[in-house]
Amino acid sequence: MDRQGNGEKAMSRPLAPPPNPSLPWRITSSAIMGITGLLSRGFLFGLNSVEVTGLDKFLALLDSRRDPAKRERGLITVSNHVSVLDDPLIWGLLPLRYAFTPSNHRFSLGAHDICFTTPLLTTFFTHGQVLPAHRAKHSPHGGPFQPSLSEAWGVARLILEAEPAPDVLPVFIDGTQRLMPEHRTFPRFLPRVGQEVRVAFGEVVDFEATFGELRRRWQGLVGRCGAGAEELREGEEAREIRKEVARRVREEVLKEKRYRSGVDGSDINQD
Repeated sequence: MDRQGNGEKAMSRPLAPPPNPSLPWRITSSAIMGITGLLSRGFLFGLNSVEVTGLDKFLALLDSRRDPAKRERGLITVSNHVSVLDDPLIWGLLPLRYAFTPSNHRFSLGAHDICFTTPLLTTFFTHGQVLPAHRAKHSPHGGPFQPSLSEAWGVARLILEAEPAPDVLPVFIDGTQRLMPEHRTFPRFLPRVGQEVRVAFGEVVDFEATFGELRRRWQGLVGRCGAGAEELREGEEAREIRKEVARRVREEVLKEKRYRSGVDGSDINQD
């Protein structure tokens, strides 16, 4: 057990996925990912009303990336965040043939104070390819340079630092907030059913037009300050660049919402 500072309760220490996972590790991970996908799909389509747009193009993109050796760049899916169920539920939208395809299983970030509070949860979420993220509101270890974000990078850092530059694909989610509403009554631990869920998969963003200038500014800053310099962590220019990347990511998700629903998207909550 690892006790955090500032009165934070003791939590189980997250396990980092091994760089060369053993066969038992891979089997366990594939089983957890696949079964979770099956349960999510059954819950979505069996107990709720679901509307999905843009899925065919997204599946074509996944199919083009089936062989890891032939991938030329990473793929980041970015979405608004409206419920603790956003991930994994939205991946239950994928056809069953994707449920047990380890080469196309996503990595995700999960709140340390929710997903890694006990040894059992830690084992489950680690094998489910979830990396622990400390939220600044709940932990003194939050921020964009915490160890998990250095490993998974986080959206802004990945866009700015990854070589080669990744593909970025926006996804808009609506309805999962009604499955687990914030002020739900007993039983709080059970999701609600009979809700309308909408998910819209967009297309890969024009990276150069959207982020190219910011990426060059960041590379210039790295060249002046040196990789790992404190200026890259806390400097005003570095912060402004990361904020602008996050704003443009948010705008891409908002575009998808406007395109699908014809509204201004001002109520969107994007993590």
